[in-house]
Amino acid sequence: MTGIGGIAKPTQAAGLALALVGYFGVWIPHKAAALAITGVELAEWARFLPQPEKREWLYLPLAVVLVLLAVQAGRSSRLSIRLGTPLLLAALLLTLLLPYVVVDSLRHSLSARTPPAIVPEYRGQLALLIAAVVLVLMAPWSSRLPDRVRGAASALLALIGVVPPLWRFAPLRAHIAAVYGSRTLPLGWGTIVCTLGFVLFIAGVMAEVKASGE
Repeated sequence: MTGIGGIAKPTQAAGLALALVGYFGVWIPHKAAALAITGVELAEWARFLPQPEKREWLYLPLAVVLVLLAVQAGRSSRLSIRLGTPLLLAALLLTLLLPYVVVDSLRHSLSARTPPAIVPEYRGQLALLIAAVVLVLMAPWSSRLPDRVRGAASALLALIGVVPPLWRFAPLRAHIAAVYGSRTLPLGWGTIVCTLGFVLFIAGVMAEVKASGE
């Protein structure tokens, strides 16, 4: 594959790398380093603000990047990569997104033989985690899909990874500015890099789909 198609996969890989780096980067800057907030910390911040609803959307960039990495690994010719990578990514999702309070609740329910009581504020996060783990484990079979279908699904996932979090981030940013005693807060470099990463990934997917149809 040459031309545009030849740079499609490297573009997708670079896009996912930028999205991940941006997510762990600063979204809310502050002169005091301890008050700067990264993308991965935003959802926890949202718990203490007046409108904590849909805070799990702020975990979408991380979940979507890991799902898309599993999809990319599913296209490998090596069986160990196709099957091993999704297992590692699923374990990573559980490590990063499974709240301790949920684990503790499940442990108590098992010992007391009672139904688990999930704290309402964590139900959305738990649902997102379950959906992401299922998609990651199903990713090896995505290689059987036609290029256009897989490309469209990947582009849609990328959009889900960036649009809802930014929509949720806008009012959250205003609340944090009020807490910090500021009228407005500048965008952190992490927000910009994460968004550009997803845009770059979508461009790579479109280039690959176009090349496969020629």
